[in-house]
Amino acid sequence: MEFFAEFWAAYGAELIHTAVLGLIGYFGFVLKRLCTRFFDTQAKRDIARTCVSFVEQLFADLHGQDKLDRCTEWMEKLLMQQGISVSEEELRVWIESAVREMNAALSGDDASAAGK
Repeated sequence: MEFFAEFWAAYGAELIHTAVLGLIGYFGFVLKRLCTRFFDTQAKRDIARTCVSFVEQLFADLHGQDKLDRCTEWMEKLLMQQGISVSEEELRVWIESAVREMNAALSGDDASAAGK
């Protein structure tokens, strides 16, 4: 028992210090992941809105799947430049959401245009 008392007296503060630093590092890692997820989501939303407006303005003669393909192509390029990865399904969801917001804004439905 005397061994543990001596060990604790000699190394206790360092062990506590190491444990606290480990917890701070872990919480920093979790916080970084949460922030990255939030900012990536916001970037995806903004890029989708921009691409939908861009394609709607530049490719007005295209319709349906052709517009979706163009928008997907541009959105993939812009997201890759930002270093954000996204699946095909997620791209479609963001684009459809941006189209819905744009259509609601054009029709004057403020609640849908705000996304609430």
